[in-house]
Amino acid sequence: MTKLSRRAFELLTILALVAVPARAEDDGQKTLEAKNLKKVGPVFVLPVEAEIEAKWKDALKTKTAKVMPAQKASRQADAVVEAAKKQIERGKQYIDRIDTEIANANTIVKHNQLVAAYHKAEKALETLENQLDTAEQRAKDQRTAAMQAAEEFSEQLMATRKLFDKAERQYKSLEKDKKITAALAALDEADSKIKHKLGPSTTMLATGKKLTNLEGTVFSEAVPIRRTEGDLWTAAVVFGDKPAVEMEIDTGASSVVLPHKLAKELGLEPDADAPVIRGQLANGSIVQGRRVIAPRIRLGRFEVENVECMVFGPEYPDASALLGQSFLGKFVYKIDAVNSKLVMTALDGPDRSEKPKSKQSKSKD
Repeated sequence: MTKLSRRAFELLTILALVAVPARAEDDGQKTLEAKNLKKVGPVFVLPVEAEIEAKWKDALKTKTAKVMPAQKASRQADAVVEAAKKQIERGKQYIDRIDTEIANANTIVKHNQLVAAYHKAEKALETLENQLDTAEQRAKDQRTAAMQAAEEFSEQLMATRKLFDKAERQYKSLEKDKKITAALAALDEADSKIKHKLGPSTTMLATGKKLTNLEGTVFSEAVPIRRTEGDLWTAAVVFGDKPAVEMEIDTGASSVVLPHKLAKELGLEPDADAPVIRGQLANGSIVQGRRVIAPRIRLGRFEVENVECMVFGPEYPDASALLGQSFLGKFVYKIDAVNSKLVMTALDGPDRSEKPKSKQSKSKD
């Protein structure tokens, strides 16, 4: 063999040695691409990872840009309602004082002055009550907006979790695929400096942790409810440590409503000087009762502290007990008529506490 031919043989041998791992690398790459895997650095990932990241960001954006502002607006609207109620209560007390002074007036001049003040106060009170109606409607609208935002956020979280879990199952299935194992080994052999591997990527794993943390701010439960012959839904509600009582679920009632007898049994009988408040029922009717604050009300695992309740007088013995917005408004909820469940969702856990914002009647245990 001549020197030239020997040199050519050596070159062909070198080229062959180089070509073998190159072909193996190409084959490995094609095998992984056929499994819908995309190379990101040394990691081969599923395209769904990008969708998971986008959905998580959308959920986070919904919470910060919609849920939190809506909840803040709802709290502010409730505060306006509470302030209006305080003004009305002070106005009623002022009218009562004038009424007493009129009865004790010792001169016609004084009597006439007091009567004029009385009528002026009555007109002012009427204006305040109209303002309260407007404030209550706004508070109702803000509660609805907050509920819708929270429901959107919860649905986005569930969709993201469903997609994330599906991706994890896909990766576990791909791990058992011998062709993928061989393809990764071929890539490693072609370039020993890089350790190729199958996803999930560190980005997806980090997103999973952030998703879990975000899910920790949401609590959901389906509470059993019962349908009555009158086509109403009722639920077993617990006041403090008392036995559970059956109450109608009235999403249109502005407050929890209690008949006098039940309020007495629960230790929530109003004092004689308890504020008189108005409430709106689902049928749109406006009713009056005495305001008391229930220290704790619980439905399933959902508990709210310092809940405003309106107690009817003993002259309404047939009044129904209603679970209204002073409790329900703290949560996202919907009635599942098919399964007889009240599906409730709370952000930042199942407990909701509201500090008393005005003078309340004392509970009697």
